[in-house]
Amino acid sequence: METQVVASREEDPRYGRRAIVTGVILLGFALIYPPAFVTAGAGITALCAIPILVAGYLWGMWAGALTGLLIVPLTILELVALGVPQADLALKFGQGGPAIVLAMVAVGAVVGRLRDLGLQVGSESLARRASDRRYAELFENAHDVVFTYNLECELTNVNRATERLLGYSREELLGMDPGILIPGDQWDKVRLMLNDCLAGRPAPSPYEIEWLTRDGRIVILEISPLLLTENGAPIGIQGIARDATERKRIEETLRHQALHDPLTGLPNRTLLEDRLAQEVKRAERDEGVLGVMILDLEEFKAVNDTFGHQVGDDLLRQVGERLAAATRDVDTVARMGGDEFGIVLGGIRGEEEAATSAKRLLGALEESVLVEGQWISVGASVGIALFPQHGAEPAALMRRADVALYAAKRAGRGYSFYAAEDDQFNPRRLALRAELRDAIENGGLELHFQPQVECGSGRVVGVEALVRWRHPDHGLMLPDLFIPIAEHSGLMGQLTAWVIGEALNWSDLWSQQGRRLTVAVNLSALQLQDRQLPDAIAEAVRGHQASSGRLQIELTESAVMADAERALEILGSLSELGIRLSIDDFGTGYSSLSYLRQLPVQEIKIDRSFVVDLPRSESDAVIVRSIIDLGHNLGLSVVAEGVEEGAALTMLERLGCDLVQGYHLSRPLPALEFGRWLADREA
Repeated sequence: METQVVASREEDPRYGRRAIVTGVILLGFALIYPPAFVTAGAGITALCAIPILVAGYLWGMWAGALTGLLIVPLTILELVALGVPQADLALKFGQGGPAIVLAMVAVGAVVGRLRDLGLQVGSESLARRASDRRYAELFENAHDVVFTYNLECELTNVNRATERLLGYSREELLGMDPGILIPGDQWDKVRLMLNDCLAGRPAPSPYEIEWLTRDGRIVILEISPLLLTENGAPIGIQGIARDATERKRIEETLRHQALHDPLTGLPNRTLLEDRLAQEVKRAERDEGVLGVMILDLEEFKAVNDTFGHQVGDDLLRQVGERLAAATRDVDTVARMGGDEFGIVLGGIRGEEEAATSAKRLLGALEESVLVEGQWISVGASVGIALFPQHGAEPAALMRRADVALYAAKRAGRGYSFYAAEDDQFNPRRLALRAELRDAIENGGLELHFQPQVECGSGRVVGVEALVRWRHPDHGLMLPDLFIPIAEHSGLMGQLTAWVIGEALNWSDLWSQQGRRLTVAVNLSALQLQDRQLPDAIAEAVRGHQASSGRLQIELTESAVMADAERALEILGSLSELGIRLSIDDFGTGYSSLSYLRQLPVQEIKIDRSFVVDLPRSESDAVIVRSIIDLGHNLGLSVVAEGVEEGAALTMLERLGCDLVQGYHLSRPLPALEFGRWLADREA
């Protein structure tokens, strides 16, 4: 809203001076006017006009009209007092008296109105100049980049922030070819912004446009445009912009880390499945063929056991490099987890070309790999499934490539194509499925607990419950090995119920000992799609009322985003049960801030990939600080997992993290051992 700067009559000294002048003039006329009238006779009209004009000019319309109304009768009274004969007065005023009075009133009113209009115009001009001055100050001193364009996309004005960001002076910018500032591939966005403004279409979000600085850097500006008009016609655009370069860089880093394996730098399973889905659509459209391969290293566990995990990790990195070098640019090589790799071959001609690719991959691994002074021989098996011969859906192709992989392993390395008759030959999987069911029902599973510690105080406030399977033949098995079996065999419901029940049993025991600990349990993406999940969890917590309020469910960011609408519904139901909710592996998925605000969660957990190298990685420090600030701004508690050294713990405390978890504090421990660890820590 515009504020007019207009002085009141009491405040403006001009009005005081005018009042004095008016009084002097009227007094003079009071003394001079009647004798002059007597002498001049017919000149009364002209003489009366003088005080009327003065009053109207100095005091406005009503003052002029009133003076015109009063001046004639006052003059007559004064003339009578001076002894002018009434006959002369009657002769002079006679029939023309009323006309004279009306003329005087009209003259006074017109002059006063003209004066009022002039004062109003002057006030408006003063206010407009003040408004323009304030706008210029705001424009020039704004922290955001502010600029104006004409309709030819030439800069017509910039503020200091624009000069600082781009490295050019105002004079240089205003005379510059727009092509120097904006790369060619950005002009479609510029034209879209201009057309939207001209058409009056509001933008749902700021326009992101790249600009070039004097030193050749590319900066990304988020521009909110406003159409400039003159007499109703568009003359250009004013843009208010913020430098989004650093935020976009962090987002791109997060996006890359969400879709790539941190160890090898290859695409991960998520990106592989996305690429496969795209290739299936392309093959359907073009009536083409594509191949899916799963490659598994032989004896990798023995390498880890013999040389240690560091050597195993280096081996995986070199294997990834060799596989990537042995494929075409259009193919996708991904690490799917452990020692398993996936490959998507797009646009191949058929089995023969797929077989050639498999031989090339196996050949790339024939030569021994040198790792930390050790020459290690690497063998592998490859399973292959083709579209559309072996399946039309991405999930079916992946599963059948896995079946083919086990067929290749039975044959003793090499490669194998999917064959329907091989589906019955997967003895390991079938055996594990039956054994897992028995373990759930008869006590073959156990929980290990990893503590969560409050930063600063060092107080243990919670634990994460991690299920383990103590297999009679294979030893202690981690969930990565048997959770997929449970998911594909319909055992996840039973497994989850057992984990929650067992976790709450221990929570009840610790509560009796005076230790109130939050117990976190992980759920998979598949479980989050089950609408019966809230009822199943409600059944599992029944009988544990003392501890049910301390149960926390952890879900990965990608699991929540897989079906955001259904996830929101199920999480809402869980929240109504009084269960705390946490987003695990935060920073590795795609969740938007607007969606995150809708989730009834109380906590986010920073993924360990950002924490492990925190003391040595500036980029990880920036990401961790951003996640902590984001969580706190949303009113959420922030947990960092993967704390494996004191330096990382110190940095997290300094950055304001709430809770920490990792091997620096304690590895996951069996329940009884965790109890002893906790007692020792409290002693």
